[in-house]
Amino acid sequence: MSGNNTVKTAGLVAFLAAALAFSAAALAACLNYGGRVTIRGTLTRQVFPGPPNYESIAHGDTPETYYVLRLNPAACVAANPPDPDEPAVRNLTNMQLMLMGPEQYNLLRPLLDKQVSLSGTLFAAITGHHHTPVLLEDVQLEGQ
Repeated sequence: MSGNNTVKTAGLVAFLAAALAFSAAALAACLNYGGRVTIRGTLTRQVFPGPPNYESIAHGDTPETYYVLRLNPAACVAANPPDPDEPAVRNLTNMQLMLMGPEQYNLLRPLLDKQVSLSGTLFAAITGHHHTPVLLEDVQLEGQ
């Protein structure tokens, strides 16, 4: 191998090593399914099309109103390898909240359009009622 090729190969190896280290660091910063997480964002209320087709309120689908946390910056969620129904998600900008009962809605309603910190557990969307790729359940307001 010529000296020039050795330098090119060494440069490529160094670049690949840096890229792998960056990827590992990025994955480490991702949220995980299964454990409790704390996330921050703007609390919003959004209306989505529901049954029967989950496509268009204007075309007869039932409106479904949910609270959604708008994340800024966007987040990522690491895959849960043992469960193929919990895939990796990149560039997650909105997370639907699965709130339990009117008391949770009443607690959060005054915080709409404000920055909040919430904790809970993540799960991947599995039904037509799930309108973001990842949702937050067992929601608790943090540090307010």
